[in-house]
Amino acid sequence: MSLELSVYCNRAKLPTAEQWSKAMKKDGFDVSFIRSLNWKKPGGGVTLNGEETHFELSLFPNDPDEDPPKPAAKFDSLVAFRFGSTGGEAALLAAAALSRITKGYLYDPDMDAPLKAADAIAEARRMLAPAPPSAKKKFDWSWDDQSLRGAQWVAACEQQLRAHVHPDYRHNNVGRANWIEFVRRDEATGLWLSQNVVRRMFQGEDEYAHCFAVVPAAIPNTGPANSILKAGPRWSHNEGVLMQIAVDLKGGYKHRSKPNAETTNFKQLIHNAKVAEQYLYPHYRKVFTAAAPRLLELYSVAAKVLDRVGPKSKGVTPLKAAHALDLTVKVLNGHRDACINLRIEGLRTAKRFAAIPATLRDACIVAHNIEQFAAVRAQLPEIIETVQGLRGKRRRR
Repeated sequence: MSLELSVYCNRAKLPTAEQWSKAMKKDGFDVSFIRSLNWKKPGGGVTLNGEETHFELSLFPNDPDEDPPKPAAKFDSLVAFRFGSTGGEAALLAAAALSRITKGYLYDPDMDAPLKAADAIAEARRMLAPAPPSAKKKFDWSWDDQSLRGAQWVAACEQQLRAHVHPDYRHNNVGRANWIEFVRRDEATGLWLSQNVVRRMFQGEDEYAHCFAVVPAAIPNTGPANSILKAGPRWSHNEGVLMQIAVDLKGGYKHRSKPNAETTNFKQLIHNAKVAEQYLYPHYRKVFTAAAPRLLELYSVAAKVLDRVGPKSKGVTPLKAAHALDLTVKVLNGHRDACINLRIEGLRTAKRFAAIPATLRDACIVAHNIEQFAAVRAQLPEIIETVQGLRGKRRRR
């Protein structure tokens, strides 16, 4: 709608404020001028349906030199209505009523066309009508439904995973609201499957970076991105299921499983979870199985160190572990680069550890990663038993 309206009329027929308000009320609107109307210096402040609004109101002589529309040439005056982002509804009603009172000519300058009073009133009625309520969507999969936040979303996601992927999935609370993990145990291997997501805000809505990992127990957060306690990423912004398929499986970014780069509803997350179970889990299971002999040696050394340090020790550091393993600080620091930022796959890289004497290798690796082992102290017996099972030596319960 235009930001300007014109009514060509004769000055002698211009109404008072009361007459004008009465004409607008006949159209079904409660309109009154805030101040008395002075046509020598008119003002457009009105109250419309109980709310104050304003439009600019001006009275001019109808100058033939201004090239008025032909039907307007017979009138001696021009009443101009100007309005911005507000006041348009009141201006439409006032212009329509004025054109009827004065038997004038209602004109839209921007459209260069006449405007019927009935059409102006209909447009004002449309603008004033409350917005229709949005149709309530049934969210079979959601967080299209943004009311699902926090614990409600976690509970809903757990339900979806159980219903559509595997009934054993449960929430593993790791203590951070935006790090969310759902785990289940594979009874055949003893390994745990981790569907983990990072919640973040984008343009006012939640979205989730979805990763998949395999761990030897339902463990808490161990800290570093790379760890010899897991295969696959946990809570990574950069290594989602799509990246894992492309890089870890060397499947490229157009893999037939079509994983989603970002997940913004349950349907996408469930699809990624199924892709992870079908394609990534067999790969990571092989990684764990191939590294099981070395993992068993390292986990066992870690358990001995933690026993020697004792449960009451505040903060198990690499230095404390080195003392427990009879390593000097010089030896410990000399082999730091090879032992940190270590992944399970890296344990089989002989060149990485070539500079470390064989008798010191396990001690150096454990000492530099002792904080991760300390974080899973309570789960270490289960972790060792799981790795023994991968070697074919599972203990009977």
